[in-house]
Amino acid sequence: MLSYYKLSKEDREVIAIAIDNGFDHIKITVNGIVLKIPSDVIQWKADEISPLSVCGIETNMYYKEKGDNGRTYAVGLSARNIYRLFKYEPVVQSTEKIMQDENRITTEEYLIGCKSAIALALQYYFDNANRELKLDDIEIRVGIAVPHDFTKKSRTEDLRKIFLSMVGHHEFAMQYSNGVKDISFDIQKQNVTIYSQVIAGIMNELYDCQGKAKLDKESPLRQTPTLALDGGWKTFGIAPIFDNLTVYEPLTESNTKYSMINVYEEMAKNLKDTYDIVVTARQLNDDIVNKKEKLNVGNRNGEIIYVDLIQEREKVYEKLANKFIDYILTIQPLDGLRNFRSAIVLGGTGNAFYPYIKQRIEAIIGQDTVVLGQAEVNGNNIEPVYAISLGLYKVMINMIVKSDYKVELISA
Repeated sequence: MLSYYKLSKEDREVIAIAIDNGFDHIKITVNGIVLKIPSDVIQWKADEISPLSVCGIETNMYYKEKGDNGRTYAVGLSARNIYRLFKYEPVVQSTEKIMQDENRITTEEYLIGCKSAIALALQYYFDNANRELKLDDIEIRVGIAVPHDFTKKSRTEDLRKIFLSMVGHHEFAMQYSNGVKDISFDIQKQNVTIYSQVIAGIMNELYDCQGKAKLDKESPLRQTPTLALDGGWKTFGIAPIFDNLTVYEPLTESNTKYSMINVYEEMAKNLKDTYDIVVTARQLNDDIVNKKEKLNVGNRNGEIIYVDLIQEREKVYEKLANKFIDYILTIQPLDGLRNFRSAIVLGGTGNAFYPYIKQRIEAIIGQDTVVLGQAEVNGNNIEPVYAISLGLYKVMINMIVKSDYKVELISA
């Protein structure tokens, strides 16, 4: 059993689920527990393929609408395996294109990914607590972290669509390798929070898992203006932050030239140019994730030649991180960063670029002013990719505590 938080008031219990649905993974925090699944979703019949038999690992996860004509969607690793195995199918190509578009958060696939994440979080929470999944007298609160651009007034209708998709009665089924589980729950409109990813990342640094402030006055993040840099699979967000966590909207940007997919695309280009090996960015990422860290690139004089993918990736990290800072320094209103007093680097790509970003920015604004957004639960450090879902969870807990709910740590 993992440690978790029980949130309650009198005879009513709250389950708080924060979701960061990124281009590569959906990161989830539920009552202090974190988990993630690939963010891929595609409409597909569950009986047309058994990824379990193909890959030999737990991959089976499908979202099934109610009714005889209800559609079925592969979710998470099931969908990612379908993308791999049927990559030339038109429906796969068109869906993958949709899921890699910045406007995907208004699509049915994105919303089904979020609902599947809620179902998985509920199951995971009850299994961890060794309890049967029963939602009587349970209040579900859901938070969705979205790219900061979508919190602007011009995207009000997009946010409204996400909000309304979460509110109300939900009834569907989740099919796993061990069977089908019917899911039924209600979410009240006052229990849905839509929040900026970059602000969630900062809130993760400011509060603990019980909603209490945790930074002293000397922390760099108390010194504004702060430059927030949030790096993910497809984008690298840039956001100047002023007093009271006010984001200066005219200078916010979701840059698509210096993200993790750009790292792997650069690696793929280098392999093609040097060894005439054709490999995709996604394949390189999957190889490294699956610990296949050396790639066979051919035979020379009877000896197999391997390329160390970790070393090659680190070279590209350094190159693109420095190009990214060079680009930021060309943004005239930022004035070479001289007026900033601190910076926070967030996300998985931010974590990878951090040593190079820290060195460059601190050379301009001073030593010990650049902070890496950490993800920590009960004194245990976890992957930095959880910083945003964890930060949003803390925002939700802060609101729950103000409503006189009790936050109790249940230790493993």
